[in-house]
Amino acid sequence: MDELTPVQSRSTFGALLAAVLVVVLSAAPQAWCAPIRIVDAAPGFVQLAGPAPTAGETGRTVLVGIPLDSEPQLRVVEATASAGPAPVLGKTGFFRDQRVVEVLFPPAERDGDMGDVEPTEVVVELSFGLSGDAGKMAPKGYDELMYRGAILNYEQARPWRHRRGLARGKRAASRQQPTPSDVAYKITVAEEGIYRVTGADLIAAGIEDLLPTASIQLYYGGGQPLLEAGRAPSPQLQPMHFLIEDGGDGLLHLQDEILFYGQATSRWSSTGTEVSPQYVHNPFTEANAYWLVVTADRDTPVNPSRDGTPDGSTNVRRTTYIARVHEEQQQAPLHVAPGNVASGKVWYWELLQQGDRYTFDVPLVASASSTVDLRVGLYGRQETDALVQVIWNGVPVATTRLEADTTLVVERHVEANGSSQLALAYGVGTGAAFFDWYEVEYERALSAEQGALYFDGAAQEERVEYEVSGFDEGPRTFDISDAGLVEIT
Repeated sequence: MDELTPVQSRSTFGALLAAVLVVVLSAAPQAWCAPIRIVDAAPGFVQLAGPAPTAGETGRTVLVGIPLDSEPQLRVVEATASAGPAPVLGKTGFFRDQRVVEVLFPPAERDGDMGDVEPTEVVVELSFGLSGDAGKMAPKGYDELMYRGAILNYEQARPWRHRRGLARGKRAASRQQPTPSDVAYKITVAEEGIYRVTGADLIAAGIEDLLPTASIQLYYGGGQPLLEAGRAPSPQLQPMHFLIEDGGDGLLHLQDEILFYGQATSRWSSTGTEVSPQYVHNPFTEANAYWLVVTADRDTPVNPSRDGTPDGSTNVRRTTYIARVHEEQQQAPLHVAPGNVASGKVWYWELLQQGDRYTFDVPLVASASSTVDLRVGLYGRQETDALVQVIWNGVPVATTRLEADTTLVVERHVEANGSSQLALAYGVGTGAAFFDWYEVEYERALSAEQGALYFDGAAQEERVEYEVSGFDEGPRTFDISDAGLVEIT
């Protein structure tokens, strides 16, 4: 038999993380899984058996996977009089995409030595009803090791996981207010763009009949990061403008389409009081959620449009706009927990130590200006006291001192070049410097890229004509905003 050649990891961080997962999950059964076992399982229930607690023990807890729409109940099936307090249900929640419930086997109520008394066994039955998702196995992936190590009934529970993307119908009112009172479909998006949902998509998601388009409504909660304070209020869902292309018969057929504008969770945003938009970073998720209600009383116009035909009433004609680009890569965390575990919500792009120099290509697509506004974000840790040089196209444009426990933004006005380069160099000092992100703001031609063009228009009170190029055929034009999608005809 040929010997396999070992393959080295391409990422030191990835190799460390994999090693930590193996250690944690292989140790877990010895800590709490081994004493509790499954003795029977069938659709709608699972029976667990474990030794009754003995004096001095602290009790045991297991996670059991349950269907998304169930209300779990626990009852004791078999126990002796000396078994001690009965197991109880703990909190219900999610382990990644798996809904789970805690089953607590409490400690003994009395102290002292139990002598030679053999520990008794307790058998309990956790019932949760039948699930509509039964039989549809979740795909296996790299995270299956975590599921298997954490969830006692791993194989039984796999079909019940939440599926990302266009989810099964559910009542949005169960978690968010104000909400539609009828069945809704959750749609998740990761990037800014105009999205299409077809009738075939909804049929595949579980709708059995053709939908009357008059009953369809789109809701959105704003896509902002949730507040980290405990018991923060849920975001308010608001009806959105969107388009339905149903051929005019009032029914959503398989080939008919719903078009809506989707925002990324990390994006440029303006409150109206700022001089220019600011980049908002969501450290928790890349998935933004929209709710498509299929039995709604619509209170927002569907297929909204407005006339955008040039009428010669303005002397302002534009062929460019202000483009803003934010680039960052979450390479490694700023904080590492004991055991070399990546921790915290603050990640950085590159670590700079004394003598290091990193170079980054900065494409200025369709640039139409001679200058660029450049911003660079840096971190300093507790021991940092360093001189960092910012270099643009080979020319130093700033030398700044990065001090301990600081977040520093370097801003410079630099010359534009279609193939520009940004470099960062650590000169002298102590401790490490962390490069987080860069931003460029420049004047860009109104030229399409891969058949699409997104740009910030003029203020509503200003009448402007725009001359666009780069399209193979006449494009469809939309006004996109926090309120949704409006077609300009």
